[in-house]
Amino acid sequence: PMPLLAIPGPKRRTKPLVAIGVLTRNRPQYLAECLRGLRDGMRTTVCDTRLMVWNNGSERIPEQTHGCGYNVGQHVSMNRLIQEASEVGADWFLRVDEDCVFQTPRWLAKMLHIVTRHVAIYKRPCVLSPVVHGLRNPPQSLGDMWMGKWHLQIVPILGGICRLMPMSHLRYWRFDERMPMGFSAATSYARYCMATGMPILRCTNIEVSHGESTDAQEKADPDWAYESEMVKMTPFGL
Repeated sequence: PMPLLAIPGPKRRTKPLVAIGVLTRNRPQYLAECLRGLRDGMRTTVCDTRLMVWNNGSERIPEQTHGCGYNVGQHVSMNRLIQEASEVGADWFLRVDEDCVFQTPRWLAKMLHIVTRHVAIYKRPCVLSPVVHGLRNPPQSLGDMWMGKWHLQIVPILGGICRLMPMSHLRYWRFDERMPMGFSAATSYARYCMATGMPILRCTNIEVSHGESTDAQEKADPDWAYESEMVKMTPFGL
């Protein structure tokens, strides 16, 4: 008889894998600051990371790993990055906007600790964000909870500036690419969380800022502010 061949399969990972998806378009100074904070956070032994930078600009930039050479908006780009995260077996997906400025040391290790403890205590994952300073209309807290020293606020929605999501929740769900390029991502994901009983939490112990602030960004660059409003009404392809 033919001898059986032992073909080794892929090695089991000993640490969770966090896929990080960054969206950027024509704002190199913000992207540079964001990437500095990301790389600081990625210097951790509690997880493995995979950094993906989707450039929605027309000119290729050194930092990008993905892009089409034109603006496809946030839904198309995020769906492609989520698909790649699924294919490499990521456990968590962290969406980050280019104007996210990280302010808390060891922020990624702390976020992973919180979501891991949540699974251990409540037997289900959660969606987690740091506190984002500089927002014009931050989500209002619906309640408070504590896990040791970590103060968590229950919120109905989280924007895309810095949002950690379990891949078990994202694996078979995608954003609606028919919607305007810069609108509805946060609300549609929040509805999905509500429909599936997924807790949405914000940790006050971990802090980032929205650039200087939304108001400061719009004042400093009115053209960017105008374009940002336009893509909130324009679907990809129009």
